[in-house]
Amino acid sequence: MITDLEQTILNLTKHKPKGHFVQIGAAYSTSDNEPCWHLLKRSWRGTFVEPNPRNCAGLMTTLIEQGYEDQYALYMTAIADKMGVQKFYMPRLYDSCSSLEPQWLDRMAFLQGQDPGPIDTVYTTAITLNTLFDSVGTDFDLLCIDIEVTDEQLEHIMNRVNWHRFNNLDVICLELISEHRLPDMLAPFGYSVMARYGDPNVTVLGRGYI
Repeated sequence: MITDLEQTILNLTKHKPKGHFVQIGAAYSTSDNEPCWHLLKRSWRGTFVEPNPRNCAGLMTTLIEQGYEDQYALYMTAIADKMGVQKFYMPRLYDSCSSLEPQWLDRMAFLQGQDPGPIDTVYTTAITLNTLFDSVGTDFDLLCIDIEVTDEQLEHIMNRVNWHRFNNLDVICLELISEHRLPDMLAPFGYSVMARYGDPNVTVLGRGYI
């Protein structure tokens, strides 16, 4: 079943039969947390960025089992405002909520008043968005960002990028905690809001569609 979010992504990219997406915060499922997944069926290439080693193992297994082993690259790293080795917190029951922030689960409304269970603390590498883009290149067509940070922290991370670098990047998909001013920050680069979806709060931005 295709979710409304996935359908929006498919509609906005239908003029590109083959493209390249970058998904930051990839987890390992094919649910609506993975809005790019159906593009693999269109022979798109995918670059996945995911710091949780359990999620990476699950993601690679799923990609290989579904026949996409030649269509993806995987970076096992976190995205932050500075490079280095940082502590990373992985709830065993909620791998998709893993974060560099030790108290991140306290912000999750669905867990209020509940025991989140054990949390594993490991060390992971962290790189900036600019470092990632220097490695991946700037010719990709779709960017999805789902980083377990506050909207203000995400704005700080994204504000260091010159978004004029990207000639083909017509769609950006952001998971936000609230309706934040990030879309306004990207407006000078030609992006406008195409759709919003709740639970999770996802904003889809497009360039050149209006």
